[in-house]
Amino acid sequence: MLSHLPKNFNKSATPQLLRHLTTLLPSPNSVLVTTKNKFVTTVDIDEGKFSFSVGLPAKPYQGLDNGPKPIDILLSSYASCTSMMGKFIATKNGYPLKEIKCKMSHKKEGETDVFVREVQFVGDTLTDEMKKTLLGGINSCPIHHLLHNSKKKTITKLID
Repeated sequence: MLSHLPKNFNKSATPQLLRHLTTLLPSPNSVLVTTKNKFVTTVDIDEGKFSFSVGLPAKPYQGLDNGPKPIDILLSSYASCTSMMGKFIATKNGYPLKEIKCKMSHKKEGETDVFVREVQFVGDTLTDEMKKTLLGGINSCPIHHLLHNSKKKTITKLID
């Protein structure tokens, strides 16, 4: 089950766990998005190791439905980060967690963006206390911090 972790990985060492998590992220954190294809409603994303397309749905945008929508990528990132963080915490604590299900949605309430995260921890012998620990720990997910706990600044540079 832990074959993907380094052999010298100490399950009880939270700083080591976080250092390992950061090695999974590209450095610097950047992606290249291009519109070199012939479709107006599709972009190609190259993360360095992986490439995929992002598109818009046929209705109402007259898209091709040939990739996830941009908001789907954001929600998937949030849910993925939440699930991985929960799995790492469960592994570190020796919890009998079999699966994490995380459903994300987004809505607007006036000027406020609301992200709804529904999380289910699956395991036959998970106690309420274990679930409470997992629930508290998933908020240390970097995407959660990015969206909720940090000051944000966007810099747009025109490159010739």
